[in-house]
Amino acid sequence: MRRTQTIAIFLAALLLLLPLYGCTRENASTTSAFEPIITRDELKEQVEKGEIPGIPIKLNQSVQSVKEYYHYGDPAYGYEGTTAAGASTATTADEEVDFLTIVEMDGYNKLLAGDAGYCYKTDREADGISAVVSFSEAYGFATSLSTEQEVEQSLGTADEILDSPGKSDLFFIIGQPQNAKLIRYSFGNHRVDFLMVDGMLSAVALINTETWGK
Repeated sequence: MRRTQTIAIFLAALLLLLPLYGCTRENASTTSAFEPIITRDELKEQVEKGEIPGIPIKLNQSVQSVKEYYHYGDPAYGYEGTTAAGASTATTADEEVDFLTIVEMDGYNKLLAGDAGYCYKTDREADGISAVVSFSEAYGFATSLSTEQEVEQSLGTADEILDSPGKSDLFFIIGQPQNAKLIRYSFGNHRVDFLMVDGMLSAVALINTETWGK
């Protein structure tokens, strides 16, 4: 009888401890599960090279080099004069590249090609490209998939956060989306702007603040 009571007490104590053990394991798993997509030091290394991996043009490259890369205006690639002829790619028998479209803004131009974009000040064209933009993937983060939390957990506290960015802050996109936020990381004269819309990544801009401005 006494042995039966002892077993019953042991089982009751075990049932009480199991939920606590489960919570401890769950919390430990949650804490250790996150791994940075890219560290701040790794981001700094790529930013200082003036590049977004996967984007063919770097900061400070000449505007002419961008046009040459995309064969801008070349009838052999489907251009009619200096327009993209309504198509998405410029193609010859040997090569296919995205069409380049030039959008003239107030004091600067945007060069848009597929998921990439480039901006330069018209009065400082000699300085080359001042902003490189990715509308798909940048530094391991993917648009429409990566969250604000993932960016900040990977890179740490941002140098600046704009909860209500204005038109001048969003110069590198078309329009001004609602519920937008800019998460900024600065490295010397280079800055990376992560544009979040409704908490999800929408675009990433790498900016030379010396040639573009703060």
